[in-house]
Amino acid sequence: MSFLQFILIAILQGLLEWLPISSEGQITLVMLHVFNITELSTILSLIIWLHLGTAGSALLKYRSEYFNVIFSKTAEFSYLRRFLIIATLATGVTAIPLYLLLNELFNPIYGDIISALIGIFLIVTGIILYFFRNIREYRPATDLTLQEIILLGLIQGFSILPGISRSGTTVATLLGRKIEQENCLKYSFLMSVPVILGAFIFDLLISGVPKLAGISIYVLIIMIGVAFVFGLLSMDFLLVIAKKVNFAYFCVIIGLIAVILGLLPLI
Repeated sequence: MSFLQFILIAILQGLLEWLPISSEGQITLVMLHVFNITELSTILSLIIWLHLGTAGSALLKYRSEYFNVIFSKTAEFSYLRRFLIIATLATGVTAIPLYLLLNELFNPIYGDIISALIGIFLIVTGIILYFFRNIREYRPATDLTLQEIILLGLIQGFSILPGISRSGTTVATLLGRKIEQENCLKYSFLMSVPVILGAFIFDLLISGVPKLAGISIYVLIIMIGVAFVFGLLSMDFLLVIAKKVNFAYFCVIIGLIAVILGLLPLI
């Protein structure tokens, strides 16, 4: 891959992270069908590294909340601290086995098969988003029980699968528990930073630095910076778009295209 291709991937990460359409799934499809990368472990590692950039964007946007989570002793932030710790630990319960399973079963991967699987996962994401779109009766986010927080974390862990949107599934789960709509995206973003940092450390220990032709630690740092800048610039704009556009249809359409692309060579 060329330097410009790496930058394009980083820009896509920054632009797509805040939309409930699985940035991981979209980038995996691009790397499979456009750049012909067939090592799933390398693709996953690169995407995890890129998430450091968009995690930095969320950290900057919600810096006061994270500061208070660490240092404040008020009831509100004590609850939020407990929420983030429990949800992050629960995420690891599902995410770590799935990560190891993906690396074991799909390295090297058959691009057609993984494309079809991503398509199926995108369709599932679209169905979930559609199902929970029209809930109208809400309760405060601080009403979440221990069992509900654990469930939310477990569900977030499935987003390690390319095509399953982390923001889409967490927001849909919160809506399904009748949490106030304006808090769903905020809580979903707050959950992302500790999970991404944990995933980065785990991936670094297991896989090391992503190994692709033309990539180096300096290129990775530039890519993370690009993802951070585009994530920060696009966050507010895309959040407004996300509230007006039904991404359930988008996920289903892209998912069907991916399934067709994956199945055509097998027919």
